[in-house]
Amino acid sequence: AQLALSSVARQGRGCWLEFYGSEGTLVLGSSNQADYVHGFGLQGCRKGETMAAIPNNPAFRYNRTWEDGRIAPVARLIGWWAEAIREAKPMVPGLLEGLQSQIAMDACQSSDLSGNRVLL
Repeated sequence: AQLALSSVARQGRGCWLEFYGSEGTLVLGSSNQADYVHGFGLQGCRKGETMAAIPNNPAFRYNRTWEDGRIAPVARLIGWWAEAIREAKPMVPGLLEGLQSQIAMDACQSSDLSGNRVLL
């Protein structure tokens, strides 16, 4: 797998996740750097075939489009959280996983600033 992350990539190519495996390839991405949600497409192929678009799963479509693309994923997460509360079931990933992710990001930033390895 190849992953490149940047909060600001001037004249970059957008956000792309590319997976290359022994059985085939999947590429998820969007060239739109101004929107974190809209404009994404999925392409894939099995080994030896030509890349082709993979249709969006209707279950993941949003009921509306906001001008600010950041609203859609937050609204979906809040909806999943409310559903978990109503059903009295834990939401995974949940707040604990979010905290662990934040701790890891803080360690990366601390390591970058200090130039030292940070152990978790």
